[in-house]
Amino acid sequence: MSDKIGRRSKGSERLERLFAPRVITKTALAESLDVSPQTVWQWIRGYARPTLEHMIILKKRFGINPVDWAKPPTFQPAPVRQRARASAARGA
Repeated sequence: MSDKIGRRSKGSERLERLFAPRVITKTALAESLDVSPQTVWQWIRGYARPTLEHMIILKKRFGINPVDWAKPPTFQPAPVRQRARASAARGA
């Protein structure tokens, strides 16, 4: 388990993006890494991190840098136009 339960890393976000365009399914990834689908889910959600061996495989196959698992996800504020609309909707 990770030291910060549920805190997603940049690596977990990059791993999750593989499943949106159906590059690979979670089940197929789990089978190829010889782990359970639950383990892959835990990596994505930030409840656990892959072992170094698995990180190296993920780097080779999908370009997910092992360093990314230690980094928190980057904060991306909403574009100014969306923030302005949200402020207007609140009556600010």
